[in-house]
Amino acid sequence: MVNKIKIHLEKKFITKPLDRETLIKVVSSEHPSVLHRLYLIANELKEIQYFMELEHDSLACVAKVHSTFAYHGKARSQAAVVSYMKDKLKESPKYKIIFRIYEKISQKVIFEFSHITTNNIDLINTINKLELKAKDICQNKVDTY
Repeated sequence: MVNKIKIHLEKKFITKPLDRETLIKVVSSEHPSVLHRLYLIANELKEIQYFMELEHDSLACVAKVHSTFAYHGKARSQAAVVSYMKDKLKESPKYKIIFRIYEKISQKVIFEFSHITTNNIDLINTINKLELKAKDICQNKVDTY
């Protein structure tokens, strides 16, 4: 059985700046990934969202969307003053779909798919097609264990 998991695609931009004290404490660490994660938390955004799971005796799946968010507005202005955030400021909004169906015991990959898009409609259509593909694979897979 294929279970879809709801994902949130409302936001593509990091717009809310960090609290001044938080920014000052984190800037000294010089780790752009830490600062970026704090912006994600402040803006209530998730980089990775799972969109499907399988209930099957012998198959499992990895089905996730990795979102890249762009900095905009006050958050962009704030992050621009931090030298090591320059690469993060160059990023534009996009989604990477990672989908893999594999055998639970042997870990043998049955089906694998990866796709990058900037369009929400393309993302949703692709997820719907992957759901159909997963149902087809699950129905046709005879449990040999």
